[in-house]
Amino acid sequence: MRDIKGTICAVGGGKGGVGKTLVAVNTACALALDGYEVILVDADLAGANVHTLFGIRRLPVTLNEFVRRTIGKIDDLLVPTALKNLRLVCGATDFIDLANPGHARKQRIIRAIGNMAADFILVDIGAGATFNNLDFFNMADMGIIVMTPEPTAILSGYEFLKMAVHRKILAAFSGNSSLKEPLAAMLSGNGEGKGRTIGDVIGSMREIDPDAAQRISSLVAGMNPRLIVNCMIGSEGEKVHRVLSGTSLQYLQVAIPFLGGIRRSVEIERSVRSMTPVMMSGPSAAADCFREIARRIASNSATTEIASPEEKPLPFPGEASRKEPGTGQAALFLLGLNETVIREGRTFQVYTEDMGPGKSRVVTLVYLGGEIVFSKENGYADLGVEGMPYAVVRDKVRWQHRGIVSGVRAGKIDHKIAGIQRSTWGGRVG
Repeated sequence: MRDIKGTICAVGGGKGGVGKTLVAVNTACALALDGYEVILVDADLAGANVHTLFGIRRLPVTLNEFVRRTIGKIDDLLVPTALKNLRLVCGATDFIDLANPGHARKQRIIRAIGNMAADFILVDIGAGATFNNLDFFNMADMGIIVMTPEPTAILSGYEFLKMAVHRKILAAFSGNSSLKEPLAAMLSGNGEGKGRTIGDVIGSMREIDPDAAQRISSLVAGMNPRLIVNCMIGSEGEKVHRVLSGTSLQYLQVAIPFLGGIRRSVEIERSVRSMTPVMMSGPSAAADCFREIARRIASNSATTEIASPEEKPLPFPGEASRKEPGTGQAALFLLGLNETVIREGRTFQVYTEDMGPGKSRVVTLVYLGGEIVFSKENGYADLGVEGMPYAVVRDKVRWQHRGIVSGVRAGKIDHKIAGIQRSTWGGRVG
């Protein structure tokens, strides 16, 4: 993107019907209500419906006119809403060619979105891992995956993220067939139907082209996805996040922090039927969820830290909380930190997580090539923060994370790597 004016957030997911448009619409409203200038783009090229959730029945202008070049600038497509800070770019509903645009048309849309002027540009993309959806997802500063707790939604959400990683890697080598072809074979499992981990791919590429291997590591490290769980009950959101984040770190070398969950609610069902965003329907528990998610997006748009204390974060589903002495307010403990460290051509992923007061542990894992090469676990008592306020626990989590990151950079775990590489990669890595 040549001239990005604001933060671009693409909202997608692998499976249809998980509520990604609902999330995109209400998150955009929440950001606008917080005073940010927001543009919501309906880039679901095969099933545009953002406008219906705003009660817009007749579309004045759509992407149809932009793609056909009857309107030259995407800014001329902006449709106002009842919120002063929120404008829409409506998707075409009667232009069949737009459901599968050619490369040039798609790139024109992507360039235009990248040059729009707003604090946040939210892009609602279609369901499924089509090339169009993957390209819209990968062009964003932050990719938000929406899923429900159903196993099919979790699996398709992970597959969507995996395909986004593969698409990003292959697109970077599109002009080099000598590297793209072996890369494509590795990612697809050499035609055997069993794909390899990204760590394995990077390890194999070091034999062919060390610079290409380093480039792949940097591309993967630059991925910035987030997770929202919709229609959750009880602690389902936390459970889904643990499954997805662990799997994506192990196989894709990508961390996916949790933005929050949205519980099943009558308010949301009513808002959809009335074609009015829940954020514009008055106070409700559902509106509070979107408000906290929006604040996390705003405060975390440039970092992978979850639940920054400055935001007074929404309780993560299933996590216990306690009252701060003298305040009557719940103290929240769940915090996740992720950082990429490159040392001597190797890319490490350092992930630290506060497990919450229910478990009273802080765990740090160091990944290399999809394998855990180092781990450190401390109880709250070991860290001297048992029963302490949230701010104290938070600072100690960061202290542990920074210490291990510094150790990795200084080569303090190098002695652990040689044996792992010989056993895992068969001595292929020099």
